[in-house]
Amino acid sequence: GGGIASHVAATQSVGGLVLQSSFTSIPDIGAEVFPWLPVRLLSRIKYDTHSRLPHLKCPVVVMHSRADMTIRFHHGERNFAAALPPKALIELEGDHNDPLLANRAAYVSGAEKLVQLAEAATAPASK
Repeated sequence: GGGIASHVAATQSVGGLVLQSSFTSIPDIGAEVFPWLPVRLLSRIKYDTHSRLPHLKCPVVVMHSRADMTIRFHHGERNFAAALPPKALIELEGDHNDPLLANRAAYVSGAEKLVQLAEAATAPASK
C-alpha cells in the first residue's frame, strides 16, 4: 500500500498520507530478503516511497511496529526521516498484520494524529 499511496500523494492533491508498516522501496526490501542476489540491479519495479517523501506537501503519519517481522522497523524510521513536516511516527505493536489486534489504541492514535496534522495544515494563518 505505501508504494502506491505515496505515488498518489505525489501526483494528486491529498489531505494527508498514512504509511502503515510500509517498506522504503521494492529494491530495499528485495535486497534484505535475497541478499545474495543483485536485486537492486534486476528490479524493474521500484515503488520507491522513500524517495517521494521529501517532495510531498501533505502531512505524513508513519505507523510501524518494532515487532514487524515482514517489513522491519527501520523501514518506518527511514520513511519518517525522509518526510517533511508536518509528520508523526506512531509505534504500533504486533507483527505485520497484527497492529489493530495488538493495540487498537495506538492505531487509532495514528489516525487521529493524521486528522490533527491535516486540520492544522489547512487552518488559515492567524494574524
